[in-house]
Amino acid sequence: NIDGEALAWAHRRLLTRPEKRRVLIVVSDGTPMDEATFAANGFDYLDGHLAAVVQYIERRSPVRLAAIGIGHDVSQFYATATRVSSIDELGPALAAQLIQLIGDESRTSLA
Repeated sequence: NIDGEALAWAHRRLLTRPEKRRVLIVVSDGTPMDEATFAANGFDYLDGHLAAVVQYIERRSPVRLAAIGIGHDVSQFYATATRVSSIDELGPALAAQLIQLIGDESRTSLA
């Protein structure tokens, strides 16, 4: 659960894609956790790294980013975030996030 690393990796891969519009939706079950990283770097290290990666993507990248927390509020990390109570709610939440991100982007490109 090294979320910042996984997000940075996925973002780099999307940047190599030729499509004009790129969307990345993170599905999370909570905050980043890794015992070895905690032991070596302290409790807040992974949270700080994830926050830095998210901030970079949201502010500087052409990739549109959103997150869905399953049973957890992920809005502390992501500006565009939704929380669902169970996995059964994931499909509709994913569709709603996608519609929002694509809709926002098409309005931006018209300006």
